[in-house]
Amino acid sequence: MKRILVVEDDNSLSVLLRLIMKVQQDDWEVGSASTGVEALAQVEKFRPDLILLDIMMPEMDGLEVARRLKGDERHKDQKIVILSALSDSETRRKAMEAGVVEYWTKPISPDELRDGMLRVLGPDAVELL
Repeated sequence: MKRILVVEDDNSLSVLLRLIMKVQQDDWEVGSASTGVEALAQVEKFRPDLILLDIMMPEMDGLEVARRLKGDERHKDQKIVILSALSDSETRRKAMEAGVVEYWTKPISPDELRDGMLRVLGPDAVELL
């Protein structure tokens, strides 16, 4: 079972993303956080295989969350994907420097979300019957 942490301050979008993931892959365990500070705490408790991270959030933005996780020896290998409305090259560059594996822009279709998740999580992301 793969664990995915959705970090999104827009509650409606967070619920929608988590619902899409559960419908597409019922063996994924999906958790959530609505702020960067909450995300850091959730990483310790939930131990996600992947973090789907918004950039623009209150308290601490997603880039700072990524930098803090990647700077911590315990989480340096954490897979982080940015999902943001920001699509400029400077923000993308900063995200890659912070250690994210991919950068996706909103809006994202359910198929794009599933395909991206499977690509990042790797071939063992789907439990075969």
